[in-house]
Formats: sequence, C-alpha cells, structure tokens
Amino acid sequence: MPFQKGNKLGKGRPQGSKNKATDVQKLELQQMLFNIEDMKRDFETLDAYKKFDVRMKAMSFFYSRPAIDMTIENPKYLEQEFIVGAGEVVTDEQKRELYIKHGGDGTNHIDLPLFID
Repeated sequence: MPFQKGNKLGKGRPQGSKNKATDVQKLELQQMLFNIEDMKRDFETLDAYKKFDVRMKAMSFFYSRPAIDMTIENPKYLEQEFIVGAGEVVTDEQKRELYIKHGGDGTNHIDLPLFID
C-alpha cells in the first residue's frame, strides 16, 4: 500500500542532496581506474613513439585550439622580387632558402636582400 499524502516518512531524499552510496562507488571506481602511480609506471614502460602519441593526444586537454587558422598558403617571401642578371630566374626553392638563411621562420616578417650574390 503506497504512502498517503502528508506522510512525512515518504518524502525521500531532499532535492539537490547527494546520494552518499553513489559518491562512495564513484570514489572507489576512480581509485581503481585512475591510480596516478600506476599511470606513471605504465607511461614509463611505453616506447618513445607511443609516449609522443599520448602527449599529443593530451595536448588538447591542456591547450586550446587557435581561434584563427594559422596556415600560410602563399608565403610573402614567394612574392619577393630579386634583382638578378639578364636571363636569370630565381626559383621558389631559392627564395625559401634565402628566407630561412636570413632568419625567417614563418611567423615574422623579415627583409630579404634585393640582390642575389
């Protein structure tokens, strides 16, 4: 027979209060699955490639993704005009080598020489 209206014994756990049995189960599960000492020991047994893979996957939890796309489709150094001898052509590979030689790293603007030695 169900409780009748107004019976104070049939209200159950107040709204918003925690279920202590569930909290104990969660704590036991956390201690069993996420033992930090076991995780450290397991990580040390991995080879270098797997360690790198784990680190790269963990990065998304520690660092946010950039708000804008950081890829450079057409680097500015390819648009640079050089003064060369008559009939000479400067290839994109030569421009890239000059850019790197003079300190370019893709993130900063640098002034390249006008003349190629």
